[in-house]
Amino acid sequence: MSAKGSNSLELDGNLYVGGLGPPFSDIPIPPGLWTAVLQQGFVGCIMDLFMNNEPVDIAGYAREQNSASIKTLCHIQPLQCPSQPCLNGGVCSEGWNRFVCDCTDTVFTGPTCGKEAATLSFNGSQHMAVTMDNDVITQTEDIILRFRTSKPLGLLLITSTVETGDRIELAVAANRIRLAMRLGVKEKKQEDKEKDKILLAGQNVNDNEWHTVRFSRRGANLKLQLDNQSPLRAETSLKFNTLQWRTIHLGGLYHQEEEINLSTTMPNFIGDIQQFYFNNIPYIELARSSSSDQEIPDFPNIKVAAKFLKRATDNLHKPVTFRSKHTFMGLPMLRAYSSIHIDFMFKTREANGLIMFNGGKKEDYVAVELVDGHIHYVVNVGDGAIHLRDTAKTHLNDNRWHTVGIRRPSAKQHTLMVDDDVTVTTNKGTGNLELDGILYLGGVHKDLYSQLPQEDVKSRHGYEGCIAGLDLNGESPNIMEDAVVHSSLVTAGCEGQSQKCSHNVCANGGICVQQWNSYTCDCEMTSYTGPTCSDESIAYEFGPNKGIITYTFPEDRRPEMQEDTISLGFITTKSDAVLLRIISANSNDYIELEI
Repeated sequence: MSAKGSNSLELDGNLYVGGLGPPFSDIPIPPGLWTAVLQQGFVGCIMDLFMNNEPVDIAGYAREQNSASIKTLCHIQPLQCPSQPCLNGGVCSEGWNRFVCDCTDTVFTGPTCGKEAATLSFNGSQHMAVTMDNDVITQTEDIILRFRTSKPLGLLLITSTVETGDRIELAVAANRIRLAMRLGVKEKKQEDKEKDKILLAGQNVNDNEWHTVRFSRRGANLKLQLDNQSPLRAETSLKFNTLQWRTIHLGGLYHQEEEINLSTTMPNFIGDIQQFYFNNIPYIELARSSSSDQEIPDFPNIKVAAKFLKRATDNLHKPVTFRSKHTFMGLPMLRAYSSIHIDFMFKTREANGLIMFNGGKKEDYVAVELVDGHIHYVVNVGDGAIHLRDTAKTHLNDNRWHTVGIRRPSAKQHTLMVDDDVTVTTNKGTGNLELDGILYLGGVHKDLYSQLPQEDVKSRHGYEGCIAGLDLNGESPNIMEDAVVHSSLVTAGCEGQSQKCSHNVCANGGICVQQWNSYTCDCEMTSYTGPTCSDESIAYEFGPNKGIITYTFPEDRRPEMQEDTISLGFITTKSDAVLLRIISANSNDYIELEI
């Protein structure tokens, strides 16, 4: 677009095709570019692109950039919804060569509605606030949230800015849903500034059952829908259709002195909220996987005073068992060019093992591994390796399910969430992750361990245990069906231990030690050996003539112990004899065992 009265178009910067990349980038988005505001990139085929009568090799640019998500071909696949890919009540709709699952009427999220959604609980004095670096001006908004409450009044959401009185306010009012909208305050005359557009929907929404609210605006056209009821439609003034905002308040107000234009008569919300999307960005999920202690450039500041409800761990989506640490599966390359979004659950008794690895061009790679019972995440986007480790107080190889979430929500921020603990780090550069080849799951080929980045990736064997709920940047692969490299040692379902410790599996006082799919017997404190401590150890016979066996510790390995444990077995007919004597080389200390 050019200025009114001008016939020249002066452009500067890059040409973007198919979208503007991940959210919160530093690319200025014009308010009139609705699809960009709503994070709706193009899905489909483009060909024969010409600029000023010159052809543009978009396939060549794609090969240099995000080669996994952009293919140099165009074909049509059959409909995918008939295979019922959406789980847990999610609604399937057909996209271009793909299915899209709408999970917002369920307690689940993810590409196939297989992962439990993050839920915030508000007690009337709590809130969540999302603050942008600068004011945002929009002509279109999409808002979705799901709530349950027993109270007839409560503020669900309100936007604010320090400059104007523009706002969207969504609340429970008199057991109904109330939407109040005020646009273009800076442009209006004084007598029009306090006039809100009001919409009311539903009845008896304070029944402590889950309800889904959907609001959308396209310029002057408004639409409000509660659950599956018929949507309400209205129009605002065509002259004033811009919304200026900087902060989104969820569940209550986060009062700041400079927000003099923000006021509401609604009390704070008491109840639970989940599935909150503002212009297709899942802010509660984003808050759960981020840390509110750090401010990241070009990333919203998210403050959460409400409480996250604990997720259930019995909802397992497509679990598989890696029955050996010497196997792996190969999946198509991870599509994580500009953003990273990885989720999975795991359960194991093994303390070490490579869970995931995808190499790339030059030095780029991504790796997830277990090291000494803790999750280590390593990624290199061309600026050197970035390390994150979970902050769990106990080892995670405890045969319990643990949830892992890995994010790159902005170019400079990386997060690792394990169960309820979040670790955040930043990198100086803003490079893209240029991966290549397959995504190795559960290990790599035995010859490749020596080729892994030795200083950064510690594993020298694979992972043994269960993995479930794998989500990879918007896709939820079926590991058994979608693998490009299969293994007979990987099976569907979580088998657990086929052989378990019990009180009588180890003989003669041996101690049973549980492994993932087996057990071993510790016979060290017995006089027996063998797999179950039932084989007699090597023995020496002392006859009627005098005999002795001595062992002298080397000078550099002489123990200095405060506690000693001794075990031996003997058979004799004598009633008086010395069995063992341990003496010190530099003092009169000794231990003697005798009959």
